[in-house]
Amino acid sequence: MYYDPFVLPFTIGLNILLIYLVIKYARWIRTFSPEDKRTIRRNLFSLKTLKAGKEVFLESLVHHKIFRTNPFLGYMHMCFGLGWFLLIVVGKIESLVYHTSIFNPPYFAIFFRYFHPAQETFPYSSTFAFLMDLILSGLTLAFLKRMYSKALGLKKTTNHRPFDLLILTVLWLIFPLRFLAESFTSGVRGGGSFLTHSAGNFFDTFLPIESLAYPAWWVYSSALGLFFLLLPFSRYMHIPTEIVYKNWGIKQGKQFTGISQFQLYSCSRCGICIDRCQLGTSLGHTDTQPVYFLKKLRHEKEHTVQIADCLMCGRCEAACPVDLKLNALRLSQRTDYTHITKSTYDYIQPQPALPAKVAYFAGCMGHLTPSVIQAMEHIFRKAGVDYTFIDQQTGICCGRPMMLAGNHSAASVIVEKNKARIENSGAGLLVTSCPICYKTFREEYRL
Repeated sequence: MYYDPFVLPFTIGLNILLIYLVIKYARWIRTFSPEDKRTIRRNLFSLKTLKAGKEVFLESLVHHKIFRTNPFLGYMHMCFGLGWFLLIVVGKIESLVYHTSIFNPPYFAIFFRYFHPAQETFPYSSTFAFLMDLILSGLTLAFLKRMYSKALGLKKTTNHRPFDLLILTVLWLIFPLRFLAESFTSGVRGGGSFLTHSAGNFFDTFLPIESLAYPAWWVYSSALGLFFLLLPFSRYMHIPTEIVYKNWGIKQGKQFTGISQFQLYSCSRCGICIDRCQLGTSLGHTDTQPVYFLKKLRHEKEHTVQIADCLMCGRCEAACPVDLKLNALRLSQRTDYTHITKSTYDYIQPQPALPAKVAYFAGCMGHLTPSVIQAMEHIFRKAGVDYTFIDQQTGICCGRPMMLAGNHSAASVIVEKNKARIENSGAGLLVTSCPICYKTFREEYRL
């Protein structure tokens, strides 16, 4: 069995991380509703799992959604994601082909070039080594993004707390440390890729690489172990978390639940949502974007302003490369503070709705723009539609503003009032000229 004491930092850090994730995920999943648990069991052994695997590759490794938004940023993230994949998965394949044993410990693939520095391993090992060397170009872009974000097409980049900068530094060091360890070893024992072999020979001209090679593996292993220990408490928790919550049919509802925790920890704080926010670009609000709201929520900081200071337009959600349900997450934190009861709208006397095949609901915006109502009625008459105008004389808002404010009990009263009026019309089809009303009826009403 291949072993050296320098693998201990990596092994200890990895085991602690895995134990932490199992405990954390078990706690979150335990809070899932019985229906959510049944949904997961039903979809786990289905094509949805294959879809999840595809999405893991496209989003967690290739980062194709970020590529569509910003090619430079996509390439940078891909280098890190694909680098870990090559390091773990392809490295394992390489070690299996060379050593023909599936029982090698996890560290064997990671530190393969220490135990077997020779270049001849399997037919495509040179391509694998070249790709691993190419990862360093992504590191260069990451450093450029941090120093001058506009060079990568970002107007602003995320502000990090000191702890985030610490683990960011550790992450940045991992691949260069690996490169140095393999280069020193190549210079001493031969082998290596084109880059590490050339670098090893170069370093040998002015450095005592024979004395530095072994300590370099210790430093590389320590960086990996430290990264694993810091990961659960940093934004990089998105790496093991974002692949869990999608594709098995579980949806973020109005309440903050276990699936909300998965989404909360899946935010990579890439900063794409910052430039998409109209409040930031037009009004200069610099701390209300989802990246800051979710960070405050995750670390249990005061976030009252971030909860309310949002138009809920959904631009950030459409651009989110992790596909987080950002509006629903923010809505789950808004307090139901408006006291509305079933008698609140009793002053609006119900008008008898004429029986018809089609019920037309103009809504608030319709009544604020009478020309829209006139146009709709003209269309109905020209088309010979049998319709009834259910909120022509008196009516109540569809309830969307109350829902967006988090006043779910108040919204439920409005919904019941409107449902009764619609059902009393006997219509089989509901038509509205307001897109907001349409969205609300479609998603919130059960007609």
